[in-house]
Amino acid sequence: MMKVFLTFMFFCLVGMANAQQDTSSSSQKEVPAQRLSDSLIQVFDTADIMPQFPGGQDSMFKFIFSRVEYPMKAKEDGISGRVLAEFVVSETGQLENIRIVKSVSPECDAEVIRIIKLMPNWIPGKIEDKPVSVKVSFPFRFSLD
Repeated sequence: MMKVFLTFMFFCLVGMANAQQDTSSSSQKEVPAQRLSDSLIQVFDTADIMPQFPGGQDSMFKFIFSRVEYPMKAKEDGISGRVLAEFVVSETGQLENIRIVKSVSPECDAEVIRIIKLMPNWIPGKIEDKPVSVKVSFPFRFSLD
């Protein structure tokens, strides 16, 4: 099967490791506030405890691998590469403001967004033991066998 396996894991592990390194600094970088509904929400780049998929990385990999479908048009056209998505894990764990930062093709981008939208709520990030909204980068590599 032509699925996204080891390369996805590699990029996720690298991305998660970088996120964990960022949390070692004592100050959190704040992203400009975004307006959601009628309230002003602070979104952070890092947190003392970063958001997590329920059950951890292994559960996330199982979730993704059991659902991902290499887009037929991308497969036929021989398209592969790395899609970078970003989203915000809200203080309640909801995934919001999903967007593609680096595109490979509209079909691959749409598959990444579809997978993210299928995900359950995450465990929110925390600063000083208080749940906060945190921006997450989500690298996803499409590779043809």
